[in-house]
Amino acid sequence: MKEYEITYLLADEALFSKKIVENAIENLGGNVTSVKPWGQRNLAYPIRKLNTAFYATIVFELETTKIKKLNRQLLLEPDLMRFLIVNDVVTKELEEEAVSEKKESLASKKEEAESASVKPAKTVSTTTSKTSKAKQKEAVKKTTKKESTPLKKKPVAKKKEAVSDTERLKQLENKLQDLLKE
Repeated sequence: MKEYEITYLLADEALFSKKIVENAIENLGGNVTSVKPWGQRNLAYPIRKLNTAFYATIVFELETTKIKKLNRQLLLEPDLMRFLIVNDVVTKELEEEAVSEKKESLASKKEEAESASVKPAKTVSTTTSKTSKAKQKEAVKKTTKKESTPLKKKPVAKKKEAVSDTERLKQLENKLQDLLKE
């Protein structure tokens, strides 16, 4: 059995007490691990002429072959406005990544705050900053260097001699006459 998560919308909180989704999962031989009601929320757009809905999330275990049956059964349920079933392993990985990213950003902010509060002597800071800037520039040059490819030069169009308006009109008339003859 794999672990899944379903988030669904109901028109009213009273419908949540019916346990529509939980019963459907258990009828197919699944186990409900946790139920997290989100409460009444505003919708981004009206669904069935309603602007609010009751949200809830259920984590459950079910055989992969029975997910299609559950999906079909819930589609036929008139009280369910919308639902989405996802593999819970993916959501756990995403949550762990988000938590680790937050920890890293907090740690880097703390380090920056600590380094900003401790100021070294002026003579030391000027020498270290010059060398570190030079090292940074070298690193940037190394990473941003692209393999040099020869540039293809576009042929330069020769500049036409300035032609007066009357001459240009005569040339256009000649071209027009040639086209009309053909």
